[in-house]
Amino acid sequence: MTRSRLTHVSTVPHDTDEVSFHGHWKRTWSEDSSCYTEIYNDWGVLIYSKHQKLRNLRQYTEIYCDGTFRSCPKPYAQEFTIQGRYRNKVLCFVNCLMTDCNNGNHLHGLQILTVKIRQITGRRWRLRKVICDFELALLAAVETDLPHAQISGCYFYLNHSLWRKVQNLVLAASYRRQPALWKTWLRWVIDNFNHVAIRQLEEEVTGDWDNEVDSGSTDGEFEWLDLDSDVNSCFYSDSDDEN
Repeated sequence: MTRSRLTHVSTVPHDTDEVSFHGHWKRTWSEDSSCYTEIYNDWGVLIYSKHQKLRNLRQYTEIYCDGTFRSCPKPYAQEFTIQGRYRNKVLCFVNCLMTDCNNGNHLHGLQILTVKIRQITGRRWRLRKVICDFELALLAAVETDLPHAQISGCYFYLNHSLWRKVQNLVLAASYRRQPALWKTWLRWVIDNFNHVAIRQLEEEVTGDWDNEVDSGSTDGEFEWLDLDSDVNSCFYSDSDDEN
């Protein structure tokens, strides 16, 4: 049975050196082998897409980036995707598998992608906006490889980031008992920090929440929202008023 299976299905790779994006692994459930092409596979980074998708991606000035750990196949640790808006729909144009979620892998992947797009299209990839989650490795990579791109977020990421901060501060129970209070403060954050620049916020905000807790202040429960740059810095851009 095992030998019969191996004639149709390749063995599962145990490390990245055994990963090969060819043959059976290139076919979809509908037996289509033309959907993806291996763009790059080295140094713990596997990028696959299609030349036509990269041509389309080069035309976009705004992209959406997101990663997942739960549905990533071994031996990789994270699956990272780049989406673009096509005919009022957000479609995936690039998939990337990485062995580790760090600055080096994200930067290396973006550099390979920008070079490949230039090779295929003959033009530089001029992005104006990158919408992504609050992930320091990704933010650092975008600022390094795409310095002219504006980094923004959305309500979904903002809500989740704020709630993670609430949980870290052991305030989740209080907000669960008063859900209206959580909605009020979330709306307040969006209204008041909509135009805060990323670098300006990181430079000027010192994050005095720990001092408030140590001093026993009773006002700190609500003041941390405008004191902690780790919560807010990725969701606002220098000149954008759409978020």
